Amino acid sequence: MSPDGRAETVGKESGLPTFDEGWHSVEDVTAKIVETLAVLIARHRARIAETSEPDPVTEDLLIGQTARLEEAHWMWQAKQAA
Repeated sequence: MSPDGRAETVGKESGLPTFDEGWHSVEDVTAKIVETLAVLIARHRARIAETSEPDPVTEDLLIGQTARLEEAHWMWQAKQAA
């Protein structure tokens, strides 16, 4: 099976929450961003656990990425609460 990196394929197979076409309120968009970031963070945490022993360099990279995702998640949650 050859890889398919087209945007449409990646979007369909990402497993991230989808967003319907059309206009959306700021509240709906903010909620969807918070939800998507939460999914990404959970996936990263699972990968951190999987890579801790066999590949500590990858684990460290994932920890750094997760920290940035968690920061963004916190900021969007703060916007959502405002």
